Amino acid sequence: MIQEERRTNSMVGRLQTSKLSIGICAHNEEANIGQIIYKVLEQIKTLEDYEIVVVASGCTDRTVEIVKDIAEKETRVSLIVQGERKGKASALNLLFRNLHGEVYVQVDADAIPAAGAINILLGKLEDARVGAASAMPTLTNSESAAAKINETLWNLHNLTQLVLNREGRTGHLSGQLFAIRRSLCYAMPKNVVNDDAFLALRSTRMGYNLIFEPRAIVFVNPANTFRDLLIQRTRIVYGHFMIRRLTGRLPRVFETCTAKEKVLILSIWVKGRKKEIPRLIVLASLELIAHVLARTDLRNSNSGNPHISWTVATTTKRRLTSSRSLQNNSSFIKPSGALHSGLR
Repeated sequence: MIQEERRTNSMVGRLQTSKLSIGICAHNEEANIGQIIYKVLEQIKTLEDYEIVVVASGCTDRTVEIVKDIAEKETRVSLIVQGERKGKASALNLLFRNLHGEVYVQVDADAIPAAGAINILLGKLEDARVGAASAMPTLTNSESAAAKINETLWNLHNLTQLVLNREGRTGHLSGQLFAIRRSLCYAMPKNVVNDDAFLALRSTRMGYNLIFEPRAIVFVNPANTFRDLLIQRTRIVYGHFMIRRLTGRLPRVFETCTAKEKVLILSIWVKGRKKEIPRLIVLASLELIAHVLARTDLRNSNSGNPHISWTVATTTKRRLTSSRSLQNNSSFIKPSGALHSGLR
């Protein structure tokens, strides 16, 4: 029987000795939640001690039913039901209180780790100086006009992190998949929208280094309409502003880089991509609109945070193609190779 904000299996006692905790926060993710859990299980099946904890928040589809069925078969999978959708920070705070591992791996409920990605990230934490390591997001397709703009956005994001990584100045985590020390996973303010950026800042403030690992790939769906892309970008930009309000610092992403860093990143990006410059112009225009909307929301934040329980970008919730078939399609891996060649 599923209980409100409680585990649904009897593994609590045995999970006390878990060394690895994997968390997935989900809201209406029936299209992908099942295959994501099984993909994660495939990657960690050789480990002796682990747990997978799913927090299902305000779900009105079959997400809870799917996870419950898996938990009945896989005893190390457990489910926490949050009846009301209260935002990602609330779901994570609930999740953090129920973890038993020394290392925590976060997987988005609409992202599939490529084979070996989780173990690659865990390997990075063997260095005591590293607080967290994150994977490189890679789009499953870029067929629509909006998806092509989304592809340009992700290429810039990944290139930015590669450049900062090379210089030892990484200050951000890719929220789709990252591994982090459990000691850094404790309650965060309820107004946090970008939990990955907040945890990254917490890590660096504690004196840890961050790693962006391009060999660890995580597959995500692009926003396939400009409406969904604008929804995403407005929420993320708002989240960055909120983090500055809470911590006094902005995340280390392209838009917060110095002018010198931006020139370097763009000079690498443009090599062999001159035909894509119109995409960059469209992206810049979209970002300007997102900044205006985010600043407007921030000014009105006294009446509440509109992005705690945000409008869902529905085109990103389509069923993800199998990560195995994606890995066999070099066209999806090609962008990362282009980025690497520019850094040589």
